[in-house]
Amino acid sequence: MRMRSVFCAVSLTILAAISVWAQTPAASSDIPKPLSIHFSGPPPFGSNYGATLAKSAVKGQPYSLIETTTHVTTLPDGTSKTTVLVKHQMRDADGRVRWEIGDTGVFFSLTDPVAYFIATVLPLNKSAIVTQFSAPKQPSAEEEAKVAELRAKQAAYRKEHPSPDMEELPGKMVAGVYAVGERQTQIIQGVQVVTERWTSPDLKIVVGSTSDDPRPQMGKITTVVTDLKLGAPDPKLFEIPTDYTVQEKQP
Repeated sequence: MRMRSVFCAVSLTILAAISVWAQTPAASSDIPKPLSIHFSGPPPFGSNYGATLAKSAVKGQPYSLIETTTHVTTLPDGTSKTTVLVKHQMRDADGRVRWEIGDTGVFFSLTDPVAYFIATVLPLNKSAIVTQFSAPKQPSAEEEAKVAELRAKQAAYRKEHPSPDMEELPGKMVAGVYAVGERQTQIIQGVQVVTERWTSPDLKIVVGSTSDDPRPQMGKITTVVTDLKLGAPDPKLFEIPTDYTVQEKQP
C-alpha cells in the first residue's frame, strides 16, 4: 500500500506538470519540447527495490486501457475549475507496465520487473533515463513459509477487526470486467471525505474511483477507465529503441 501511495504521488506530480505544458498555447510552427520534470525529496527506491518490482508484477493478465481523471475544485471566488488528465496504460504477460499521460509521443514510463529497471523515455529527443536495480535474492522455502504465515495472520486480523470507516460494496461490472468496491468515509478537519475505489480481482488494477472532499482546493476527483482491452499489446511498446541515448541513474 505504501509503494502504491508513493507512485500515486509521483504520477500526480507528472500529471500536474503535463497539464501545465498541455494548456500553454503555442504557435503552429513551434516544435514541442521535452518536458523537464523535477521531484522534491528522496526517490522512492531502496537497495531491495528489485525485489519490490518482482513481487508487485502481475503476470499472465495483459491489458491496455485509457484512464481519464477529472478534478473539479471550487476557487476562493466561488467559481469552479475543472482539470482533465488522460492516461494510457498497458501491461504485457510478463508484468511489464507502460504508461503515458497527455499527448502520446511526448514521453512514456516503463516499469520492467523482468530486467529490474524503470525508465522515463522521451521520444522527441530519442533519449531515456533508466534506473537499474539488482536482481532480488531468491527466498528459501523456510522464508517463503514465514511470509505466507505472516500474511495469513494479517488477513485474519483484518477480518476480525474491520476498519470502522471502511465499507465493502457489492461487486459489479466496470469497464467490461468484474470489480469489487470499497468506500472509505473519514472526518478530516471537521468535514466528511468519502472515497470509493473499484478494483478488478483478476487484473489487480483499479478500474474506477471517486474522492469527494469539500475542503477548499480539494474538491471531487473522478477516475474512469475506458477502452479496456484484454490481451497482449505489441511487445515493442515495452522496449527502449536501440537508437535512443540512455542515461543511467543510481537508485
